[in-house]
Amino acid sequence: MAGSRLSRRVGDPASGIAGRILTEMGRVPPNSRVSPPATTPGQPILKPGIPRLILGARARLARVEAKKKEGRVLQETGQSVAFLDGTFEEALSLTREARDYLAQQEEADRAKLAPEARLVASCETMRLTARLTQTMAWLLVQKAIHAGEMTRKEALAPAHRLGGRKVCAVADPVAADYLPPRLAELLLASHALYTRVERLDGMLDAGDAA
Repeated sequence: MAGSRLSRRVGDPASGIAGRILTEMGRVPPNSRVSPPATTPGQPILKPGIPRLILGARARLARVEAKKKEGRVLQETGQSVAFLDGTFEEALSLTREARDYLAQQEEADRAKLAPEARLVASCETMRLTARLTQTMAWLLVQKAIHAGEMTRKEALAPAHRLGGRKVCAVADPVAADYLPPRLAELLLASHALYTRVERLDGMLDAGDAA
């Protein structure tokens, strides 16, 4: 009798630890006393090992999707950095051209103008300087964001946004008729650059609202 009870405790694979292991593997021996898991009507009966396989597959799929998303983000970030660097180099080059003109040629050109035209040239020279200053300041803030020196939330502060719209966004085609050709060229290029950066600055508001 004692041997029989011991056999049932140890030898019966459906009892004790051995039974739990085999049940987990879905290999419950026939004629065992292990009851099948309770199910609700209409619920499919799965082997005990199947749910783990499903969860594992879902986890692998989630990891794959995460890697794809990370790759897209890195690609988009790389494209935006390349675009920003190109715009920054363009603005820097235009600033140098304006600096050289104002230092070397502007005074001589202004001396050839009529008094009224001199006043117009002086005003437009300040407009040129304001455009380039505002554009460079905004681009430097964006480079600081990509370098991790500033957060996007900090960049939305009014002090870091593109300013001077009442002066810089204005383009007076009549004034160009009174200006030296080189100054008119610089004004035209600076207005195109400022307008482009103004659109980019507006996109910050759209992204923040989204």
